[in-house]
Amino acid sequence: MDVLPLLIGWLVLTASQAAGRAEPVIPPSGVDQSQAGPRPATNEQAEPPEPAPALDPAAATDPAAEAEATDSSVPADPAPMVGLAEEETSLPPSGVDHDLRGRRLRTVLHSRMAELERLTGLRVGVAQTLLFQAATGGEGGRRVAAGGDVDLLLRWSVLGQGTQNIGRLKIAGEYRYQIGSRPPDELGPEIGTLLGTTDGFGEQPFVLKQLYWEQRLDDGRINLRFGRMNPRDLFGGHRFQNSSEFFLNKALSSNPVVAYPQPGLGATLHYRPRPWLSIGGGVADADGSLTSAHFVGFFTERRFMEFFEASVSPFREGLGQGHFRLSLWRKDAERNEKTPKDRGIVISCDQDLGESVTAFARYGYSEGGATAVTHSVTAGVGVRDLLMEGSLTGIGAGWSVPADQTLSDEKVIECFQRVPVTDVADLTLGVQVIFDPSQATDDRVVGVLSVRLRMTF
Repeated sequence: MDVLPLLIGWLVLTASQAAGRAEPVIPPSGVDQSQAGPRPATNEQAEPPEPAPALDPAAATDPAAEAEATDSSVPADPAPMVGLAEEETSLPPSGVDHDLRGRRLRTVLHSRMAELERLTGLRVGVAQTLLFQAATGGEGGRRVAAGGDVDLLLRWSVLGQGTQNIGRLKIAGEYRYQIGSRPPDELGPEIGTLLGTTDGFGEQPFVLKQLYWEQRLDDGRINLRFGRMNPRDLFGGHRFQNSSEFFLNKALSSNPVVAYPQPGLGATLHYRPRPWLSIGGGVADADGSLTSAHFVGFFTERRFMEFFEASVSPFREGLGQGHFRLSLWRKDAERNEKTPKDRGIVISCDQDLGESVTAFARYGYSEGGATAVTHSVTAGVGVRDLLMEGSLTGIGAGWSVPADQTLSDEKVIECFQRVPVTDVADLTLGVQVIFDPSQATDDRVVGVLSVRLRMTF
């Protein structure tokens, strides 16, 4: 068991609790003052000063939701850097409430980071997530798993800072570790499910997942990116697709019908001709690797994943922001035919239903050459501040049809409740009920209990 991440987490919790007992600290005037917990992250997220309607996986990303936007004249960012979100909120309006009780440490950290970004253009985010899961049944004898994830994210605004035509470098690194005898990503195969009980949370050395340049042009209507990217963040997501923040089961926290390759070289181009319309696409290395660049092979072997995505983002009075997306993709066979070629389609939407409720739904199809699933249907809803300020309540359901027609269709219902426990930490309790696990022979229903602790600063 790796004790270093646990020690880091304990130190962060101790510091945050000490800050909670201290007198309120009022940051300097004009400094970012993030308030309650993050809102659902999205697949397309814009970053001030050019905010845009949110659509991602990614953002995302965690404190990511507070950076979601309003000025939709700017192309949305389909690959948010999860973990930098709340730090990217715009300055509060004059007269905003400055009661910082319960969010003191995070406010101080964000104030310091805002000052660093103002002086240097550099933004840094760090997050650690711990996950424990236990299953009620299944084929194997060991039905308990635990592990963690450490994320390091950097964004350096180099050109045009403070303008719509900004150019910046984005970097994301990740380290994963197991606690005990089994990491959470191995629990699904152990109990005989078609899809994992979580996305990620395996064992992995520190790797550079993303290192790319993003350039906005034409007053922000064009968004061009190129470099090393994680294809999972580029398309096919919905607003609650993030296992570090929201649902865990892979039917809901990933897109099981898309044969995403590992991170590698790629390029994307998005254009927003109207405030409510975005059209874009891109190419990624089909032979991407977590541990190697494969730079020469990208140009000489030319095996790619290509995608196209169109999204409409209407705003309805009385409801709020909506996002409706159509994605088409194809992928060449990987090197040595490790996985065959494949292609598919994804239709997804999410819609605010007032200030506190967001609903989502998605259908995906693939030919099944490179994935274990040919059809996937998911839907759910998230409610903010239901239990307390900063909390998030979610319930979702998924139905997956395996490519192997001898296996049964797998269904899942998942509920979670996330609450802030300290200034920088959120605790999530979740339950999954999996019906007809495709690989299990004895159990028709399996339950999975999850406890997740995430710390961000």
